[in-house]
Parts: sequence; structure tokens; C-alpha cells
Amino acid sequence: MHPESSSQLTPIPLESLGHLEHALGDVCTQITSKMHEEARNVTSKSDTVKPQGTYLAWIDARESGLEETIQKEFADNEPEKKGPADYFAKIANVGVANGSDFDSSGESKMFFRLNFAVSRSELEEMLNRIEKALLNMR
Repeated sequence: MHPESSSQLTPIPLESLGHLEHALGDVCTQITSKMHEEARNVTSKSDTVKPQGTYLAWIDARESGLEETIQKEFADNEPEKKGPADYFAKIANVGVANGSDFDSSGESKMFFRLNFAVSRSELEEMLNRIEKALLNMR
């Protein structure tokens, strides 16, 4: 299933990356509040409560020019099998997951998943490195 077709996944356009830290901070606050509320519900009920929240950002890099950069960067090493995670690992030393790892149709090749279950300082460092790698694309 393509991520955009799921009502639970909302891709974040890559050009919004500069605002991502603020948005993720807001999301973290909302999730924390919701999880505390759910924990209170669990203690007052006998059945389990399904948590609704995430610690992952699904980022859309289709319009960024990253695909062409990946083709050049990995030209001698099967570029068709590479994605944003490969590029950011090599250039920015940041671990993200390729969208294609979660979608066998290939439609999510230029999406990536960022785990923001880290400290604020680590998140800032990750985003700064990703931003620098994007600004310095070949």
C-alpha cells in the first residue's frame, strides 16, 4: 500500500524540513499528553486501550532533486537500489529508513522515515545534518 493512501500516514514535504523540529516538538507534546490520558484510562478499565500516536515522520522527498543526486552519488554501485537512507547515511551520517522498505510497489522510493524518539538535541543534530546534506547536493 502506498503511504499516501493510508489515512494514518501524512507525508511531510521535504521543503518543510526546516520547520520539522518545531512540528515534531508539538507532536511529541500531543503524544505525551495522549499517552498519559490513555494510561489513566487503562488503570480504570479492564480492557486494553489501543494507543494512537507515533514517533516516526514520513517525509516526501520526491520534489527535492534527491533522486538525481542519489543516481550520481551511487553511479558505480547499483544506484537503482539506493534511496534517501543510503544517501543520508553516507553523506550526513544519519540513519533514516527508505520508504521502499515499507512499500513493495516502488511508489515510495523517494520517501523516508525519520524516527524522532530521541532527545531534542539529537533531533536537532539529525535535522541539521540532513539539511546540510540537501543543501550540498551535487
